[in-house]
Amino acid sequence: MGRRNKRIGLLINMRQIVCSKCCADLLVVGGGLTAFRALSNIDCKSNNVIMVSDGFGSSPFIHGISIPVDKSDSIEQFYEDLFVSSHFQCDKKLAHVLASSSLDVIDFVKKCGFDFNKNTNNEYELLKPLGMSHPRVLSIGNSLGKCLQDYLKEQIKDEINIIHGRIIKAFKKNGIFASVCYSNNEIITIYSKCVLVASGGFSRLYSFNTNSCDISGDSIASFYNIGAEVVDMEFVQFEPSVAIYPKPLVGKSVITTMVFEGAELFNNKHERFMFKYDSNGEKVNKDIMSKAIVKEILDGNGNEHGGVYFDASKVDKNVLETKYFSYFERYKNVGIDISKTPMEIAPGAHTTLGGLKIDENCCTNIDGLFAAGEVTGGIHGANRLGGCAGLETVVFGDIAGKSINKYLHEHKKTNFFVNNEAVLFASNLKAFNNEHLEKRKILSNILSNCFGVIRNVEKMEEGYHQLQQLQKEFEEAMDIGSVRLSNDIEVALLLAKSALNRNESVGCHYIENSQHENVQKYQIVIDCYNGLRRNEL
Repeated sequence: MGRRNKRIGLLINMRQIVCSKCCADLLVVGGGLTAFRALSNIDCKSNNVIMVSDGFGSSPFIHGISIPVDKSDSIEQFYEDLFVSSHFQCDKKLAHVLASSSLDVIDFVKKCGFDFNKNTNNEYELLKPLGMSHPRVLSIGNSLGKCLQDYLKEQIKDEINIIHGRIIKAFKKNGIFASVCYSNNEIITIYSKCVLVASGGFSRLYSFNTNSCDISGDSIASFYNIGAEVVDMEFVQFEPSVAIYPKPLVGKSVITTMVFEGAELFNNKHERFMFKYDSNGEKVNKDIMSKAIVKEILDGNGNEHGGVYFDASKVDKNVLETKYFSYFERYKNVGIDISKTPMEIAPGAHTTLGGLKIDENCCTNIDGLFAAGEVTGGIHGANRLGGCAGLETVVFGDIAGKSINKYLHEHKKTNFFVNNEAVLFASNLKAFNNEHLEKRKILSNILSNCFGVIRNVEKMEEGYHQLQQLQKEFEEAMDIGSVRLSNDIEVALLLAKSALNRNESVGCHYIENSQHENVQKYQIVIDCYNGLRRNEL
């Protein structure tokens, strides 16, 4: 459990699950770049910090980060791009924080001992993501996320206690959080003054996605059920270019900045089809490209594996081997030279743009509960620009750490009380069984079929009712797998409820045959006590 983590109490039940409890000043939920960036601003030597994580999320796969360093670029232009690409649905304050803090990331990266890629003229190498007015994406090799995460973890790992596990239920009483964690065959109830939720999104709930297996809806559901507000849950961004073939690469995304280097999309008739949908061809926002590809597939123009062709043969081979080294090598390792052979791709669930609602200090509506990274909503509105996921983790991880450090300083004296609800819940938990596995497939199929790239009201209503029925089956279940599935169903229902309450098509929430021409600017906010409301923007 770590060098400073003291257990209090110990129970062993007949199901071979060990139940224990411990206390911390801070509980960090998630072990990705956001979490470690936050911890770099927290006095971990003076505070007992516990991190609960069963993976690194998407952080190691962050290719690059958007920063307006081009001579003709500016923070103001970056903000404008964020606002327009969000379809005017973003929280302006959060988007402004993201843009205005972006240049500070350069100094942060240098303090970590790295520098961004530069050309022979000692100028930053910049890639232009879809939807950006300027080239902005900077990288360290091709692995910015992994470099920063590994460095930050190494600096802090001996000062915190890391539990390999997952939070599956949360409680709060007398100002103290009681978070129930499942770790192997152990149930640990962690009492803490405050909590940072940095556990990533929930795209993994879809049957075809780009996410790692540690991504789920557990933390959003857990804290939603103690009153945390969620926002923008209907907005799920589908990466337009996700590999569907060959088998070893299925689910791996293909970076879309290649279209600015000459890459093109073709259907099974070898038609460059994107111009049918937009005069800019492939150089459009991801939401537009995803819809076009799905439409081609539905119209019977997909290839034998159910996708379209991403042809990079017109991209200079030297550029592929340098700027896009990781992608070039990935395909080379399975016998495909992408400078000659097109990649086969289709849209896959990639990023969730909704989640816990925060302010510009990463505070939620619950005192002592902070959140940062993809687990939050509001920053990107109805569409996220490329290179902004990595930027979000660093910028809001930084802010979250400073806010938490201040909170801990102001709450030095705290009494920890046993939470009877948490004790009862933990003591009633049963070991894993396999009954939930088939139901999990049903959940994924409902989301993919009813809340995918192209949606229609009838299917969404059908999906919502199916999710409600599925939820009823697990209301009384107390084995670990079923509790986790119940959390995911809760999150799926929040997505469905939000989608059904936004009648017009906007960004990645595209409703087939939508009659609404004037898109309204508002957020859908839900909390478990007051239900759903609209926040005008």
